[in-house]
Amino acid sequence: MLAAPQLCGGMPHVIEVWDNEFEAYAEEIITRIDADERSIVKVRAGYLIAEKFGISDDRVEEWKSLTQRGGSRKLDPKKPYLNKWSEDWQISLNI
Repeated sequence: MLAAPQLCGGMPHVIEVWDNEFEAYAEEIITRIDADERSIVKVRAGYLIAEKFGISDDRVEEWKSLTQRGGSRKLDPKKPYLNKWSEDWQISLNI
């Protein structure tokens, strides 16, 4: 869902699903994302888990090492870059 949100109804829908289901599946979601090799997936998930849901987890904190300062990473890959970002996750909050 986070690698190609356009295939899942778009990032707003992905966030809606996470809003509704994350609490029930938090451990499984974090475990699966931790195993994913794609840094953008971890950065997007980290932002949602840590900043949107306010959940602290050591695995999620480790994902911060994958951020790229000065990059053009975006929460929603199909929307234009927005000059509003997460300092911790170095991602444009373009949603």
